[in-house]
Order: sequence, then structure tokens, then C-alpha cells
Amino acid sequence: MKRRERVLRRAGVATAVTLVVGLILARVIPANADPQANPNLLTAASSQPAGLSVSVANVPLPVIGSVDVANSPLPVTGSVAIANSPLPVTGTFTLAGVAAVKPAFPTRPFWGSMNLTGQETETIGVPTGSLGVTSVTISNFNSATEQVSLFHPIFPVQGSCAGVITGGATPQMTVLVEAFKTVELQFPTPLIFFNNGGILSGCIGAQVTTINTGSVEVSVNGFVE
Repeated sequence: MKRRERVLRRAGVATAVTLVVGLILARVIPANADPQANPNLLTAASSQPAGLSVSVANVPLPVIGSVDVANSPLPVTGSVAIANSPLPVTGTFTLAGVAAVKPAFPTRPFWGSMNLTGQETETIGVPTGSLGVTSVTISNFNSATEQVSLFHPIFPVQGSCAGVITGGATPQMTVLVEAFKTVELQFPTPLIFFNNGGILSGCIGAQVTTINTGSVEVSVNGFVE
């Protein structure tokens, strides 16, 4: 009888300990808790020593290991600020996804146009600096297809973008434009009309090499560096 009482007493103590531990765990990690919805929730992953992958929400810092920024949905339009301090973070920093970056305006934008009549050659650009061309628009006001030549003009005078043209250099191309049509040439990688400090300046030349009884207009868009 006494032995049975001792066994029951031990079972009661074990049951009480189990209940206390269950209550403690329920306060630390609720049964219906979502670790993704609460990044500060104490979990096995976040309680492990630094050196593993941790989220930006984990403190204290610095963090030894890799930091993953998993903003969702992506892309992120605007700036992504990481306000954890103190920094730096020692380890690998990973941005999960692609953050959309708004391109800045060029500091020296360029636009110019040339009205070509007959077979005369026109040039536009800058005598100092190099010209980066991002697009060219050609409008043919003739009743026949016209052939237009675009090139990097060579001048005998250093730092000039006007006067007698003594030759042509690259970049250069020939464009066929149908009667009463407009074509637009886009250059995601800009055509660079490099200024070499000598006979080449930041200029672009254009000439109609076929019979041009009306006129052809060439518009150039880009930037100067």
C-alpha cells in the first residue's frame, strides 16, 4: 500500500512539472503563432548563435553572418532603408529580389536637329566634350525613298563643330527612309561621338546621298560628357 502511494505521488509531481513547462512555452511561443508574421518571435532559428542566416529584425547588432532582406512584394519602388544600429554588419548582406531604381536625369542633356536639303552636309553637337546619342529621328518629306548617312565628322580645326568637313569617322551608318515616313533609331547603349582633343569633336554629321528634291529632317537626342 505504501509503495502504491509513493508511485502515485511521483506521478503527480511529474504531471505538475509538465503543466508548468507547457504554460511557460505557451507564453513564449503561442500555438497559433506565425513566425513570418512576427519576425521577433523566439524560434529555434533565431535563438541559434550568430553566424547563421538572420533577419534584419533580429537584434542586437552587429550581426555576424548573413543578413537577408526579403521585402515582398517586389520590385520595391523608391528607397530601401535599413535602420538597424549600430552598424556595420559583419558578414554577407543579401537583398532578395530586385529593387526598381528610377534613373537620374543626365546633368548635360542634348537635343538638336538638322534640316537637310539637296545633298548638303549638316553637323550638330558640342565643340568641347563628347556626345552620347541615345536616339535619332529621321523624317522624309520627299515623294521618294531617301538614303541618309550619319557619321562622326572630321574638321581641320581643333575643337570645332562647324566649317569644312575633311572626312568621317565612326560611329557611322546609312539609313533608308521611305517617302513621307519617319523612322526612329533607339540606342540603349549610346553611340559615343568622342572628343579626342584634336580633329574629332562631340559632333554628329548627316547627309542625304540620294536625290533630295524636298527636305529631310534629322533630330538627335542624347547627353554630353
